[in-house]
Amino acid sequence: MPANLTPDYLRNEKNYKLAADQDEKLYWLEQMYSTIPKHKGTEKLQGEIKKKISQLKKSMEGVVKKKSSVSNKIEKSGAAQILVIGPANAGKSTFLTMYTGHSSQVERYAYTTTDFVLGMGDWEDISFQFIDTPAIKEGFTPFLVFNQLRIADLVIVILTSESDPSTQYEELTQFLGKKNIRLLASGEKYEKEGTVNLPHMIIMNKIDLIDDYTALDDFRDSMDIKVISTSLILGDDRNEIMEEVFALSRKIRIYTKEQGEKPNMKDPFVVDEGTTVIDLAAHIHKDFVAQFNYARVWGGEFYDGQRIGKIEPLSEGLVIEFYLHD
Repeated sequence: MPANLTPDYLRNEKNYKLAADQDEKLYWLEQMYSTIPKHKGTEKLQGEIKKKISQLKKSMEGVVKKKSSVSNKIEKSGAAQILVIGPANAGKSTFLTMYTGHSSQVERYAYTTTDFVLGMGDWEDISFQFIDTPAIKEGFTPFLVFNQLRIADLVIVILTSESDPSTQYEELTQFLGKKNIRLLASGEKYEKEGTVNLPHMIIMNKIDLIDDYTALDDFRDSMDIKVISTSLILGDDRNEIMEEVFALSRKIRIYTKEQGEKPNMKDPFVVDEGTTVIDLAAHIHKDFVAQFNYARVWGGEFYDGQRIGKIEPLSEGLVIEFYLHD
């Protein structure tokens, strides 16, 4: 019986053969097993893949025990998970320290960060999860970084103004491309043909250390995405940066109120753009869906207290009041 291997499987097999380290090999082996057609014609191949996975895990046991637990996949927390990436000594650790208060090791020499460091950063009434990563450089960056990029919601690329920005960006994106990661100018994260496409923004750091802005201006003019020039160590442009993070996250804030009470404007529900009234009801409590009658909203394009149905899409900053059946 022919194996009839799928394009997804063949793509994963190719990536496995190109894998440079054990973490990467294990990831692609597991992807191969998950995408191989499960029938009699592939039983032998399935067994071979499972055997390779088992053998590789055993050989990695000693190494894994020595690693910090934070080296594993980091589950999302807050409104969105943002990976902070870039070349060595660009200011990623400074960003994490300044924006989350979580001290990441900051030094004036390259390759200080060798593992994930994470912290929560607040903006207005929202919290975002930021993750500092080892420098993106061929031969240095562990595969776990690329694996985490597949989980993250968006990316902040930090470059240094002390070196040519176009060269830094080109080297970074080309290397990411080899790992099936593509940075989007805008839009929503998606995966196609094994490649994860992630929205991103660029921070040009250390502008306080240069006198000639020609290369920086040329780079900004050539890009079709947001490029913010700043000095992270001086704490400049925080609000502009966080506003862009919020915009790229494609999230909205919805505030609730109980009948006869003032709205709760301190603890919004943070949901995806396109969320409907009934989606929010399910997010709040499963019983709301079965008991839903109608809702009233304040803000946006609605008049105050306008009655709306369950399929109405919600927008940023609305206040909503639910009416349920007894």
